[in-house]
Amino acid sequence: MRNILNLDLENDFIFIKDLKLKYIYANPKFCKLFQINLNDLIGKDDSHFIVDHLILKNCNESDLLALKNNFLISEEEVFGLNFKVLKLKINIDTNTFALLCFAKNTK
Repeated sequence: MRNILNLDLENDFIFIKDLKLKYIYANPKFCKLFQINLNDLIGKDDSHFIVDHLILKNCNESDLLALKNNFLISEEEVFGLNFKVLKLKINIDTNTFALLCFAKNTK
């Protein structure tokens, strides 16, 4: 899968959100982007970190669309950076779904 999607697990941004779009996991690269440690990120949504309302709206809309359609491939801009994004609806356990995201900085 890593080769098909061209994923770089060490250098790409990876996070998981619950169905309320609150963070339940983020890799160190993602935490560095927000300049926050993982413990301070968990349980919060994007509104705690993204102050630009248009960017916040776009991120939330793409998250919801990915959950609705089970996946989404898009390009998004956050903090003046452009990302190629893959979002997947995943099962965490039998009755719990979440949103897994891989984002690659396209510079």
